[in-house]
Amino acid sequence: MSITKKIMVGVVLLVALFIMFFIRLYSSQGIGGDQVHYLVMTQSLLEDGDFDLKNDYQLKRYKTYYPDELDAHIPPKQFSKGSPRLYSLHNPGLPILIAPFMKFFGYKSTFVVMILIAFVTLLLAYQWSKKITKNPRASLIATIILFSSVFYLSLVGYIFPNLLTAALFLGALLILEKKDRSFWHIILLGFILGVGPWIHVKIMLSFATIGVIALVQIILANQKAWPR
Repeated sequence: MSITKKIMVGVVLLVALFIMFFIRLYSSQGIGGDQVHYLVMTQSLLEDGDFDLKNDYQLKRYKTYYPDELDAHIPPKQFSKGSPRLYSLHNPGLPILIAPFMKFFGYKSTFVVMILIAFVTLLLAYQWSKKITKNPRASLIATIILFSSVFYLSLVGYIFPNLLTAALFLGALLILEKKDRSFWHIILLGFILGVGPWIHVKIMLSFATIGVIALVQIILANQKAWPR
């Protein structure tokens, strides 16, 4: 790629990132739904070192970023309001990820983290599309369509696991399709597959399937039956 094309690509990426920040900051829908409960989990981790949320809801620590009353999101078959401990029905992966940023820069910094995750997801979507179609122009068009879609823009910058899960999926699939994988690619794939269920338990079966396929590929490659 020539220097001119690299500059153009860089400008396009910066414009896309600027649009993401603009939409999130100036068309904000506020903090609501599950977002608040992820922040409650993060705050409990930072202040108590655990995910027992009983005292967090009792002390209403969430009032620093959420003005209304908040009911606990807990598995109803396992816990009730009278239980000595309360654990969220949400997975702890996302709260762990945003915890350092919330500690040092405040809860609003988590919006920036989620925007950057959305940006990485967009780049991975382009790479995956190009891998499948072998057509950079078609892949770019597909990525632009994704970027302009309501379901994508409505998640950019918000504290939900959807785009993070998508990024992990795309990363795992790209490594799975790579024929000249190194040892570090396998380590990275294992890390992604291990982290995924911590983000959302519903992807466990999908990631287990990817893991089985990768294991079969490794076995066949060692037997020189898998083309490198």
